[in-house]
Amino acid sequence: MKRIIADIILIVSLFAGPWYVTASLMFLFIIFFRSYWEGSVAGLAIDSLYSLPGQNFPFAFGLFSGSALILVFLSQILRDKIFIPGR
Repeated sequence: MKRIIADIILIVSLFAGPWYVTASLMFLFIIFFRSYWEGSVAGLAIDSLYSLPGQNFPFAFGLFSGSALILVFLSQILRDKIFIPGR
């Protein structure tokens, strides 16, 4: 249930909030939830909505989706190696 609410918050912030709020929520949810692949989809949506044609940096296409994928993989690896009490 928490994950569904997080998805709804992320979708609403994608269309109603600025990009940095959505990106912050995406990274927070990726760290908080296990295997949060929805974050990479949200990163792809951020890239699609905010990337500018002809721009190389900072809003090049793939910046948010690529970093979200890397963070999902890193969080899975680190979760297995780090003991977190209560989880």
